[in-house]
Order: sequence, then C-alpha cells, then structure tokens
Amino acid sequence: MNLRTLRTSSCFRFVCLLSVIALAGALFSTSLATSQAADDAVAAEAVQTKFQQVVALRLKGEYDRAVEMLREIIAEYSNSDEVLRIAYNHLVTVYVQNDDEPSGRVAARTALERFSDLTADPFTFPGKVNDVYDQLRKEMFGSLVVSEPQDCHVYLDSTHVGDTPLRLELYPIGEYDLTVTKSGYKDYVTRIEIQPESTRELSVSLDRDRAWWYWPAWIGGATVAVVALVIGLSPKDEAPPDQPQPLPEPPEPPTN
Repeated sequence: MNLRTLRTSSCFRFVCLLSVIALAGALFSTSLATSQAADDAVAAEAVQTKFQQVVALRLKGEYDRAVEMLREIIAEYSNSDEVLRIAYNHLVTVYVQNDDEPSGRVAARTALERFSDLTADPFTFPGKVNDVYDQLRKEMFGSLVVSEPQDCHVYLDSTHVGDTPLRLELYPIGEYDLTVTKSGYKDYVTRIEIQPESTRELSVSLDRDRAWWYWPAWIGGATVAVVALVIGLSPKDEAPPDQPQPLPEPPEPPTN
C-alpha cells in the first residue's frame, strides 16, 4: 500500500468515526428527550391523580385531610406555577366549602402574593373563590404610572420594574424608593406610596448630568469673553495733535 492510499484510508476511517460519534450523540439526545417527555407525562398524571383525591375528600367532607394533602402538593411542586395555581384554587375552595372564611382569606392572600392575577375556573370551582380573590386584590394592590420622560429605567427599591412609558398594574401596596435613570442625566430619586385600589401617576423631570470638564471649560470660556470685552472697551492712547508749522519769512526787497 503506497503512501497516498494509506492517507486516503486514514481519512476515510476518521470520517466514519466522526459520523458514528455524531449518530450516537443524536440517538442519545433523542433518547433523553423521549425519556424527559415520558417523565413529564408520568408527573402530570401523578399530580392529576392527587387533585382527584382532593376533590373526593372535599365531597366526603374530609376538609382537614384535603387541606393536608394540598399543603403537601404545594411543598412538592413549589417550582411549578401551573400546579401551584390549581392547588391554591383547591385550597381556597376547601375553606369556602367548610365556611372557614378567615383561613380562606389567608390562603387566598398567600396565593395572590405569588400570582396577583390568579382566578379560578368558574366551571370547576365555586364562584365565591373569585369573589375572595377580587376583594383581596382591592386591598393588596395598586397601580403606578410613570409617563415622562421617554426611554428611562424605573426602579422600585433597587428592583428594575420596567422602562418609560411605564404602567404597573396590581403592584403590592406600600412605600417604595423610586429611582428614574437615563444616560446623560442625573438620577431622579423620591419616596412614593402605592395605595390600595388607586393609581399613582408621575411625570418627572431629569437634569443634565454635566461631565467633569464642563464647568472648567464653561468658566474658562466665560473668562476669555470678559477679558476680550474689557480690552475692547478700554480707552486707547491718542497721538498728540500735529503742531502748526511757522509761515516762511517774506523775501527781502530788491536793492537799487
């Protein structure tokens, strides 16, 4: 086998090896995706079964056991917003059906602190659940509007909440440090209060943020202008007037 044939054979083997590795990687990724999808399906079926058990407990009037089971679901699925929304709706429903209004309000308040827009499907849950949510929303949230100037960053207690023009709906009530920033301008900082069932509207004015060299340059330029003005207005030395020249003497009369 000559050198050229050997090189060709080596390249072919290398290409085949790369192809095998790529195929194995693709099969492995597909296997992982299939496995993950299967796991998700199993998890969804498991939590659905738990919710069905909760409903059965409610229908039998075993409210304490239903609450205990829902607490376990909330702890187990704390990272799943979809599961938590359903669990909180069931929890409030249990208290409503058990005529335990104080506990229902506490559970609803906890739910709204995480999901301010939470609502219960009226075909699945009693209408009173949404009544509890609506009443608490009026007590717990307000709105904030910052309209001007445009394209500013808005912070509440150092948390970036959006850019202007900004409208925050269902924001927790309370006092906040409001900061409005924009490149090239000084920060606007003030203390505001968001009150329940009301809208706090602001239109702020930002001052230019001068660079460090601005004032020295401005003062220097003004100084030069004043000096030039003074020089221009100062009286100049006038040359003495020309002295009159004496008239020439008349010629002497001719002699005889």
